[in-house]
Amino acid sequence: MMNRIILYVLSFLVIEGCTIKNHNITETAKSKRILDSLKMKFAIKDSIKLLYNDTSSFTIFIDYNKNSEYHKEQKRRFDHWYFDSTYYYDQILEQKKKIQTENKPYIPDSLRNRLIPIYSIDSEFYVYYDCDFQPIFEINDSTFNWYDMEPVKPYLFDSLIYTNNGFEFKNVLNQRIYFEVISNTSKIYKLNIDERCYYVTPIENINKFPILVVFCSKEGLSPIIDEVKFDEIKCK
Repeated sequence: MMNRIILYVLSFLVIEGCTIKNHNITETAKSKRILDSLKMKFAIKDSIKLLYNDTSSFTIFIDYNKNSEYHKEQKRRFDHWYFDSTYYYDQILEQKKKIQTENKPYIPDSLRNRLIPIYSIDSEFYVYYDCDFQPIFEINDSTFNWYDMEPVKPYLFDSLIYTNNGFEFKNVLNQRIYFEVISNTSKIYKLNIDERCYYVTPIENINKFPILVVFCSKEGLSPIIDEVKFDEIKCK
């Protein structure tokens, strides 16, 4: 009797193991078919990692080719961002009225640049291509400029202070713009401004990171991405 029970148990375990194995093989084959289909649809030759796929709304994937067409398109977007120059100069004039001294701080060439946001997932950084526009920031010889969907926000410099792990600007309205160095080698900074934080890097570094792509199936659709968990940025 005992031998018969043991035989039944062993038979069940063998059958169950085969079922699980076949299920895993089927799921792997299904995932490969989806990836192959997406790579063909988006004309991608290199490896991608699928994070979410809903053909009726949007698709999310990571393209590990750092010279992908999505990098080129995102760079083109950043390069062709236009803003309301009348509003911009009106803001500058308003801030100049508050200047107490003509001695503006010297901004070295090493700090003057355009900066793009990058995003961290499990401590790895990615450029982000989505259905909408990403903000871009600029440091020039006199202002910090914040380009977003709203009119450009200029911050006229009043002071520049170097700290142990970064540098800080204050504008004539006494607003603080703080850059904390995350990686000197990769030129990654944490930008603190208006109680908001971003990871940023100079625009010429766009091809040093893989790109997270959100492809919208419907024009104008900008999804809230619950499927992608970005690392929290802790603001000071």
